[in-house]
Amino acid sequence: MFKLIEKLRCRYNLIVRAYIISTVMYFILACGAVHAENTQYDITAVLITKLVSFVSWPEDRAPNPDKIRLCILEDSQKSSIRPLLLANNSLQKHFFILPRNTIDKCQAVFVGEHSNHKISHVLSEIGKLGPVLTFSATENYANKGVMINFYTDDQKVRFEINWNAMKKAELKISSRILKLARIVE
Repeated sequence: MFKLIEKLRCRYNLIVRAYIISTVMYFILACGAVHAENTQYDITAVLITKLVSFVSWPEDRAPNPDKIRLCILEDSQKSSIRPLLLANNSLQKHFFILPRNTIDKCQAVFVGEHSNHKISHVLSEIGKLGPVLTFSATENYANKGVMINFYTDDQKVRFEINWNAMKKAELKISSRILKLARIVE
């Protein structure tokens, strides 16, 4: 009888240990996924601040180089990127973050994920405002007209440039940056 109780106690201890280990591993992996997403957006925010310094606007519409007016547009049904971008100090130093309803005053717009039928309309409306630099971090958005789109490749944040969209908006970007980007036309 004593041996049976001892075997049951050992099994119980193993089950409890396995449960504790699996719970801890779940939280480590879950936190790692959140951290990876935050890191991607931190890198994206830093890249936005660096890339803007290589873009030139037409002389009559050139922004103040110290603070560029940036809007963040996103579909309310999708997950929000706004808090992740706003938490980055790099963006806070170089940009005035304006509310969505003041898009006509923006010189750069970060376009969050929108449904497929809305993105064309959103980009068309932005295009009517004149030379406004558009960014995104959504798959295939450069093909849809976003000027600079960030993507991950081999766990690295990279960017692609829609050259035609930039020419249409009368924006120029340094050839040094074009060499680093994947060009989409």
